[in-house]
Formats: sequence, structure tokens, C-alpha cells
Amino acid sequence: MIRGTSKVLRINKKKRIYPGEDQSYLLIRWLNHPHNCQAKLRVASRLEVCKKLSDEVLPDDFPAASLNPRRPGLIGSKSQFANFRRVSGLVNKLNKALANFRLRPHFEKKAGLAGRVSWFHATNKNRLNIGILAGGNYDEIPFDEGDAIWSLLRLFEEGRLHRLRKCACGKWFYGRFSHQAFCANPCQQRDFRKTDEFRRKRRKYMREYRMVLAKLAGRKFKARSVARP
Repeated sequence: MIRGTSKVLRINKKKRIYPGEDQSYLLIRWLNHPHNCQAKLRVASRLEVCKKLSDEVLPDDFPAASLNPRRPGLIGSKSQFANFRRVSGLVNKLNKALANFRLRPHFEKKAGLAGRVSWFHATNKNRLNIGILAGGNYDEIPFDEGDAIWSLLRLFEEGRLHRLRKCACGKWFYGRFSHQAFCANPCQQRDFRKTDEFRRKRRKYMREYRMVLAKLAGRKFKARSVARP
């Protein structure tokens, strides 16, 4: 490959979009925006309940329907019935919380667009206009609490709600990988600096660095004694 060509190809290469990333983009932008904290707290509480429901539960963990016509109902162990009651409680809690939302669809037509349908929340009229760049054109999409709840339920239906995570810095992000726990590399490095492994590597690096400086200065290197717990 010609020198410098690979760099150009990397720049011009389209960014890979992971499944569910598009559906969560506006929701994450809305959650990270410093506005209407009460609305974000309500959405975050529904998010936690949905995440508990989206945890992997095997079919054997629930009681099964009885095939005996003389004894209709459910049959299973005590743990299966306990799981059934726990999940039913979460479902009832989520439905009770969602009962407070009154959504109505809203259609709008703009130049160059086929049309856009958004959802208005009856009790929240403070909408946030989120700017996006699509196809080289700048556009603003209105987004509010109703849209956030709708996006949340869509991710829940698709089984990708566990990808919506909160970083240690407080920002929400979409986890592309199962092991991803930070929104960006600086947050990951900041967390790694607090570990014993980083401190051990840092001490070794600084000791070797001082040895090199002592050798260049023509003096004897004396290791420092560090009090360790």
C-alpha cells in the first residue's frame, strides 16, 4: 500500500453503527443534556425497573401450566413460584408508573423529508431540540419525556436495554460491547489509575526512569524506600 494511503482510508471509512445504537442516540443525548432534571429522574427510575425485567430468566425458572385437566393451574417448585411473583411485581410496578403517561402522536413535514412522527407527553411541554447532522444536512429533532419513554420501551422490546449504561462520570452511553463500562477512554484511564496494578506499574516505571537519569548524570542510583500498607 502506498505510504499515507492507509491513513486516508481510515479517515474516509464510514463509522460502524451497532444494532440499537440509532434507537438510543436521541435518548442518550436527552439524558445527558442539563435540563429538566425531574423528567430525567422519572425516566431513569423506569429504566431501572425495565433493566430488572430484561435480566436473563430461563423458562425453567417459572412455573408451567398443568396438563392434567383435573388439576388446572400452574405447577412448579417454590423457587419458580418465587421468581414468578417477583417478575409479576416488577411488571405491575412498571405498568403503574407508565399509567401516568399520556402520549399522542404528532406528524410534521419538512422540506426534503418524507415526514416525521414524534410523541407528545401530555404533562410535559418543555421539549428539547436536538441538533443532528444527517447526510451532510443539519436538522433539529424535538425530543421530550414522551419520546424518551417510547425509545426506552423500544430498546426493551428489542432486548438491547442492557446496552444503555451510565458511566462513572455521570454520562449515559450505549455499550457496544458487553464488557464496556465507560463512555470514553479518559474515563477508563481515570478509573484504572486508582487500581493497585497501575500504582505498581507506575512505581516500577519511575524507578527505572530515575536509574536512567542517575546513569546519565554519572552518579550512583539509590532506590527510595516506600512505605507500603
